[in-house]
Amino acid sequence: MPIWTKLTIWYGILVITVLILLGGIRFVWYRQILLNQMDYSLKIASDILDSSLPGKNLSTEAIQKTISDVIKEYPDIEWKGIFIQVFGHSRSILYSSSGDEPLPITEAMWKKAMLRKAEIETVLMDDQRTQIRMLSKPVFRQKEFLYLILIGSSMEDIESTLEKIFRLNLLFIPATTLLVAIGGWLLMRQALKPLDAVIKTASKISSGDLSHRIKASKANREINELAIAFNTMITRLEGSFQQVRDFSDNVSHELRIPLSILRGQTELS
Repeated sequence: MPIWTKLTIWYGILVITVLILLGGIRFVWYRQILLNQMDYSLKIASDILDSSLPGKNLSTEAIQKTISDVIKEYPDIEWKGIFIQVFGHSRSILYSSSGDEPLPITEAMWKKAMLRKAEIETVLMDDQRTQIRMLSKPVFRQKEFLYLILIGSSMEDIESTLEKIFRLNLLFIPATTLLVAIGGWLLMRQALKPLDAVIKTASKISSGDLSHRIKASKANREINELAIAFNTMITRLEGSFQQVRDFSDNVSHELRIPLSILRGQTELS
C-alpha cells in the first residue's frame, strides 16, 4: 500500500474522530441551552402565577379567572403548550389546564415541595411517549402550605430540533470526512511525487552504471535534502568503483610483461 494511501486513511480516521467528538459536544451543549431557555420560561411563568394567585380561599373558578387574566396581561410569554396545575392539600387538584389528566408528579417531588424546595424534572406522561419538562413550586405563607404550582411544557419542539441537528451531523460528518480525505490524498500524493523520481533513479543505478543522479526538488525541502545526500553517496561510490577499476587495470598491466616472459621461457623449455 502506498505511503500516501496509509497517511490518507489515518488522516481520515483522525478527522472523523474529531468531527464526531465536536458534533457530540455541540449536540449536548445545544440541548442544554434549549433546556435552560425552557427552564427560565417555566420559572418566570411560575413566579407570575405565584404573585397573581390569591393567598386564601382558592377555588377553581378564582384560579381559572386569575390565570386567564395573567395570560392576557403577559402576552410576551409563550403560554401555548404550557400545562398548568394547582394542587391543594392532600394532592387535590384545584385547577388543571390539561383537563382531568394530571401531570405526573412523583413522590420525591411532593416531598421536596413540603420542604419548600422547587424542583425541575423531565418526566413522562402516562402514555410513556410524551416528555414533559416540569417545574414544581410550593407556595407557603409563613409556615402554612397553601398550594403547589405545577408548570410543564412539552419537549416535542426541543426533541424535533435536536433530531434535525443529529440528522445534519449524520450528513455533515461523512461528507466532510470524504472531502478532507480526497483533498489530503491529492495533496500528499503531490507532495510525495518527487519521491517517485528518487525510487526510479535509485532502481536504475547499478554497480556498472553509477552515472545517474537524482534531480533536486525545490518545492520539497526534505526530498531535496534526501536527493543531495543520495547523490553525494552515489558520487563517493562511483569514485570508489573507479579506483577499483584503475587498480585492476594497473595490476593487469604490471603482470602482463612478467607473464609474457614466463610464458616464453616456458615454451622454450
